[in-house]
Formats: sequence, C-alpha cells, structure tokens
Amino acid sequence: MEMPCSTERGPLVPQAPTPPNSKGFVPVVQNPVVTTVTQVLAPPTDGPSMMFCTFCQRTITSRTSFEIGLMTWAVCGGLFLLGCFPCMCIPCCLDSCKDVMHYCPHCNRLLQTYKRM
Repeated sequence: MEMPCSTERGPLVPQAPTPPNSKGFVPVVQNPVVTTVTQVLAPPTDGPSMMFCTFCQRTITSRTSFEIGLMTWAVCGGLFLLGCFPCMCIPCCLDSCKDVMHYCPHCNRLLQTYKRM
C-alpha cells in the first residue's frame, strides 16, 4: 500500500493515512455469530411421532406401519403352551403386538423401528 505524499514543502514527506470516518474511529469488522438450535424430540412409540429426517433434512411427523415381530411370536408361543390353539393367530391381527416402523412422509425412507420386545 502506497502512502500519499505532499510536495508543497520541499522534499517528499509521507503523510499519515486518514481514518475512514470524521470522528477518527476505525470500524472493527467482527465475525458473524452462528447460533445452533438443537431440538430434543421424544423417542418413537407405537403412534406417529415428531422426528427429524436425516435424509431430507426436515422435522416431520412420521408415518407408521406395523410388522410382525418378536412380541407377536412370543404371544403365539404362550398361547400354544397354554393349549389355546384356535387363538394362536390373534396376535398376528393385533397392532399392539407388532413392531412399529416409522417412515418419513416426504421421502418415504425408514427412520426408526419401535420394537416391542
């Protein structure tokens, strides 16, 4: 950076740079403040839950579907051991015995599975 020079009084004499504003203060440039907001969402249950989809980067209410899991087979085995053979298929029809799959309604990807057992 070159300093401005004055030739009015003889040889070249460097002059001090003038401040940018009239009061003599030099503005200070600060880095922007970044605020990170973290949402703590409840763990999934057997119903639709608020979740954050890591695939489409949205906070969503999950879409649920039910699938036969370990709890269903355990209840069927218990009914078999008790001798209730005609009732063994009932746990396969009850959503309260099945595992719950949580899907994103926007990108249709599996987000989490709620296992009963």
